[in-house]
Amino acid sequence: MLTGRHLLVDGKNILCRAIFVRSKDSPIDVFFRIIVSNMREVDADYCHVFWDCPRKETWRRQLYEAYKANRDDNKDPEIGELISITNKVLVETVPLLGMYQYKSQKLEADDLIYAFIASHHPVETVILSSDSDLIQLPYRYYSTRQLNPDKGYIEKPLVNPIYQKCLIGDKGDNIIGYNGIGPVKSQKLLQSPQALMDFVRNDPKPFLFNLNLVDLSMCPYQMRAQYVILNGLNNKLKFDLNSARGIFSNYKMHPKLHNLDWTKFNKAQ
Repeated sequence: MLTGRHLLVDGKNILCRAIFVRSKDSPIDVFFRIIVSNMREVDADYCHVFWDCPRKETWRRQLYEAYKANRDDNKDPEIGELISITNKVLVETVPLLGMYQYKSQKLEADDLIYAFIASHHPVETVILSSDSDLIQLPYRYYSTRQLNPDKGYIEKPLVNPIYQKCLIGDKGDNIIGYNGIGPVKSQKLLQSPQALMDFVRNDPKPFLFNLNLVDLSMCPYQMRAQYVILNGLNNKLKFDLNSARGIFSNYKMHPKLHNLDWTKFNKAQ
């Protein structure tokens, strides 16, 4: 069983923040600065970085072709290229800087983060992400909290966030909810199990279909996710700043990593 406190980083979410934040530093610098500062903020002992598979390859797209299709055409090709190359470089260098890393075909970071927490609960975990989809994990597991890098800890919702998203839908993910149901009406329905049951009974298909997309425990690739987590944890931690610099140099990148406090990451076994 794992011990200590673990910071679980939604890699793509933090990468996009690092790219779009107003900073004179490179996205690589900002990405690692966010992680290092939040490791210190939560007093975490270990850091784990989770990556999405390509959006068109996720199992949710196979179930629902329109899933996140509204995000496929990036209005700025240069930004899309920057995200792609920076993601590639980070995947190569994160394991060299004292962090565990996880990625897999068909699975999004959310699926892998769920698998990690479900496998190792009640170990103390903090999710670093602004993604509202992940708030279902602190709602479900008392030893988990979610930290938005911009706004601090996110309060655990008073009503089931999975059911609420099934009712409302999610424009960002192209998930369609019920007409006329927003945050206020959905909260009222969720405060009464009987009211929710009566409402859904009239037209259960949208709710049940959305449940398959929204509820992370419904992922059909649970065994694969569990294997990825176990395999990732079996990799010995490394801290080799010089090797990481070599990779950055190959891509003609020169982040100022020496300015960061790597004390918590230097756990090479």
